[in-house]
Amino acid sequence: MNEEKQEAIYEKLLKISAMLYTLKVALENGEQPNNDTSPYGDVAGIIQHELNKVIEIIM
Repeated sequence: MNEEKQEAIYEKLLKISAMLYTLKVALENGEQPNNDTSPYGDVAGIIQHELNKVIEIIM
């Protein structure tokens, strides 16, 4: 894989990771009217963690 493609993949994965973080924080927000979304926030955090491992492998 050439360096340009690798950099593009890296940038896209970083964007996805940031979106997952935003989703995680929103789902774990205790001030929302419906508090049963915390488990989904935990899952988003796990997915983000695994994605970050892939990012480390690429770079």
